[in-house]
Amino acid sequence: MQYDAVFVWSNNNFSNATTLGNNLASYVDSGGGVVTAVFTDATVPLSGRFNTDDYWCINPSGQQSGARTMGTVYDATHPIMEGVNTFSGGSSSWRPTTTAVNPLATRIADWTDGVPLIAIRTIDGVHRRADLGFFPPS
Repeated sequence: MQYDAVFVWSNNNFSNATTLGNNLASYVDSGGGVVTAVFTDATVPLSGRFNTDDYWCINPSGQQSGARTMGTVYDATHPIMEGVNTFSGGSSSWRPTTTAVNPLATRIADWTDGVPLIAIRTIDGVHRRADLGFFPPS
């Protein structure tokens, strides 16, 4: 494996969401980390095994926007929060519409409106995943 992790987000439909989803699920199975962000964990989700075998931390839902900042932090000591003291998504702050995370995931931080900002999960007790509830270019 050449990379420890990959970061996947979208602004439009994937060319082949099924093949990408199958490949990313296999990547996780082989020990690679996968981080997704809006709109991939909102309205432009992956398909294939990533979806059918449930690799999500934040289950895909709709999306919403409007200025928001980081709200509740549930685990400030988690490595994903290292150096993060504040977070603003700007005037749009694109984020999922759901306020829930996958039942097998752990919520790390929320937006001020209770929408998940960061959630993590371990697949099969070994493979780590993270979903970010924001659009990275924001």
